[in-house]
Amino acid sequence: MDRDLGGGLDRYDRRTDQFVHFRHNPADPNSLSSNLVLSLLRDSRGYLWIGTEDGGLNRMDSTGRCVHYIHDPKDEHSIAANYVKALCEDADHQIWAGTASGLCRLDRKTGAFYRWLHNEHIPSSINNNSVTSLFTDSHHRLWIGTYSGLDGYDRATSGFRHYQKGGHSAKGITNNTINSVTEDGDGNIWIGTENDGLVILDPETGNWKHYLHDEVDASSIGTNSLYGICRDSKKNMWVGSFNGGVDFVNRDARKFAHYKHNSSPYSLSNNHVLCIYEDHRDNLWIGTDGGGLDLLDRKTERFRHFRHVPGNSATICGDYVLRVVEDSRHNLWVGTWADGLTIYNPQRNTYTHFRNNPDDKHSLRSNNVWALCEDSRHRMWLGTYGGGLELYDPSIRGFIHYQHNDEDTNSLGNDKIHVIFEDSRGRIWIGTDGGGLDLFDPERGKFRHYRHRDGANSLCSNYINGIFEDRGGNLWITTTEGMSKMAGDRFVTYTMRDGLPDDVIFAFLEDSAGVRWISTNKGLCRWDAVSGKIKNYGVYDGLQANEFKENAWCRSRNGLLYFGGGNGFNVISPEHMRSEPFDPPLVMTSFQIFNREVPIGQDGDMVSPLSASIGETKSIELPYKNSVITFIFATLNFTDREKKKYAFMLEGFDKTWNYVNLKRSVTYTNLDPGTYQLKVKGLNNEGEWSGRILSLKIVITPAWWMTWWFRVSLIVVILVCVFVFYRLRLRTMNQLNRELERQVRERTELLTTLSQEERNAREEAERAREEAEQASKAKSVFLATMSHEIRTPMNGVIGMASLLAQTPLTSQQKEYNATIINCGESLLNVINDILDYSKIDSGKMEIEQRNFDLRQCLEEVLGLFYERAIKSGLRLGYHIDLKVPMYVVGDALRLRQILMNLVSNAVKFTHEGEVTVVVRVLTADGLGGSSWVSKCGIRALEYRRRR
Repeated sequence: MDRDLGGGLDRYDRRTDQFVHFRHNPADPNSLSSNLVLSLLRDSRGYLWIGTEDGGLNRMDSTGRCVHYIHDPKDEHSIAANYVKALCEDADHQIWAGTASGLCRLDRKTGAFYRWLHNEHIPSSINNNSVTSLFTDSHHRLWIGTYSGLDGYDRATSGFRHYQKGGHSAKGITNNTINSVTEDGDGNIWIGTENDGLVILDPETGNWKHYLHDEVDASSIGTNSLYGICRDSKKNMWVGSFNGGVDFVNRDARKFAHYKHNSSPYSLSNNHVLCIYEDHRDNLWIGTDGGGLDLLDRKTERFRHFRHVPGNSATICGDYVLRVVEDSRHNLWVGTWADGLTIYNPQRNTYTHFRNNPDDKHSLRSNNVWALCEDSRHRMWLGTYGGGLELYDPSIRGFIHYQHNDEDTNSLGNDKIHVIFEDSRGRIWIGTDGGGLDLFDPERGKFRHYRHRDGANSLCSNYINGIFEDRGGNLWITTTEGMSKMAGDRFVTYTMRDGLPDDVIFAFLEDSAGVRWISTNKGLCRWDAVSGKIKNYGVYDGLQANEFKENAWCRSRNGLLYFGGGNGFNVISPEHMRSEPFDPPLVMTSFQIFNREVPIGQDGDMVSPLSASIGETKSIELPYKNSVITFIFATLNFTDREKKKYAFMLEGFDKTWNYVNLKRSVTYTNLDPGTYQLKVKGLNNEGEWSGRILSLKIVITPAWWMTWWFRVSLIVVILVCVFVFYRLRLRTMNQLNRELERQVRERTELLTTLSQEERNAREEAERAREEAEQASKAKSVFLATMSHEIRTPMNGVIGMASLLAQTPLTSQQKEYNATIINCGESLLNVINDILDYSKIDSGKMEIEQRNFDLRQCLEEVLGLFYERAIKSGLRLGYHIDLKVPMYVVGDALRLRQILMNLVSNAVKFTHEGEVTVVVRVLTADGLGGSSWVSKCGIRALEYRRRR
């Protein structure tokens, strides 16, 4: 065979996360002898032993140099064949090699091989020369797998004990082709066979267990041809099969024995277990949901099935068995869903059936028999779902009924009964589905109710799953919303907040040590009443499932506890519960910068901060620009993910631990330059925080502008700049001072020369100003006096003319009189303007603030121009907005003057159409007015004035 075929040997370098290849090189005598590698062994001295298909045995040292052991037909102390399938090291550190031509042991001192070959005339010789596997167990026993079964080497006699198909001591082996052999954590020998599944031998007792692939059981081994078996550091077992993948056997799952349905006719009939009961003969009865009733033979661990056969009254009445109870006469009462009740007598093998009969008032009110209980007076009570409480009366072979009555507060709280329980004081308790808890007084036929009330000390829920009594006489009521402990008429409630795995609680059992075991909708709970410690168990601990059933429980007389659910049932032996501490390793699995995986070494033009894989790195240095960094970690515990919770803390940044539950990554952004220590911890196998902490040193180097030398240099530069600026400033100030002194001297000399002339000029200017002011004042006084003196007689003239107009006059006289009035008024207006000018010039112009009628003011102004407008053929009018008040505050005289000027201009320049004065409110928050004067006509101009 060509030794260059095959891939040779690869060594994984965890530091670089790469493989180093070792190949056969004909030019190198120290290379591998063949690329077809069949077996590997690392001995106690650090050597790696390599068995090949056609190159014999190789011993490789740490440098990769190989020493070859090749078969030599002429040398009986050479290795028996070049086909080396198996290797192992014994307690004496001797190397054993299994070849295609026998078993060999290497004498390291002499380099000679000693051979064990099959001899059909010697029964104690090895049973086949083709050795497939070798293993040395914890008791230093050598096990040899061959194509003719399993051999155990006897060191005292140098002979072999045979375990073969058909052999007297090999009840478990039905196929002699052995592919692999190893040992589990309990000292049992695991044997992988070809087409015969897994065989487990207990060498101390000689007991065998056989495991085959089962199409019905999804948890069975993948196939029956097993090629490799490995035990990890936690003592979990890994089984590699042919075309069936890898099977994982969780060591934690050994805590609870598990019974379930498989292809065997003697297995549990149905995985949906609804009730479990132990009779007076210690027989275990299991009621299933659709599989009828099963009886477990505890010695053979086989199940006998009791199924309903339609038309056959000598069978149970239905296959949906809700409850099983044995009475004092050893009859077995079997309650079913929808099929009524069966009383089975195992001694006579008789069946008596009870169902609802509408024509019989003493028949069952409902065929859903959920609860059964025989009290201390040997009365049998039945609880039905929807039919209330039933008391069996043997004298009439019928039932006395107790049902809920809305009009009777002392009646049963609800007709849907889940549980009937008699306590140690002989009291009958009824648990209902929605009606709470009832205490029944059979003598009076009355029920006392205990129900949940919001805000009060009461039951935690009205939906009762079970009623139990502890050794102290306290009642425990399990419900869909927690569990209540009843002490007198007071209740103490326990929920998930107290450490329970779920609030839906089914059963509460105490073992012989007083430890409480509680089944829930999310696993099983162990509650140590003394220490108060609660430990929760899940599927990875060997439970049938996380969900259990309310009636699927039993406490046997031998101390075993039984809990059932949707995938069979579990058996708990509290005295044999073993806790195996295991602190799983915690490793860093990934490192990312800006959400991009960081490679080892150089990545193109970028130099990676990792010189080794992140799992092998203890310290990492990052530049400040890498502002987003992510670390991903994992605990190497192959168990339930709920047991893989994490906490982390970055010393130098975080003050306390961050508990992140199942999240196994952490991201930090924009860390300041400095040294940090990232610490990560997880849970141990007991669900407690491990003392093993993963630590990684992180150094963030600052940017160049954040380094100490840059800061020192910056300070020096600033100081130099300040000093230079100071010197320049000082020199500039000195120059300015000298210039100012020069200018001061020149100005002083100039001022001295001009001071007298300026003084004279200022005095003359002051006199001129005073004279001008006096002249202006005299002018104002003159104008005011003259205006007043002229206005007084003018008012008299106008007044007398007005009086004259009221006397009878001829038309010509009226015209003359009107002319006198108009001219007088015009002259009076000129005088008023002169008086106003004098006031303005003297600074005494004042605006009056008085109430006046705005409409009257407008009408008076328009009245002055009425005759003039009529003569010009114009319409004259005004419009005041409704929002404008009738009276306003202001100077009516000044407003009249302004309006007269505006109207006068409008009439003067308007030849046809109309002249209208419009008044609107200018502002909303204060009173303001706005006047618009517009004229309309041919080529009209529009004027607007606003005040």
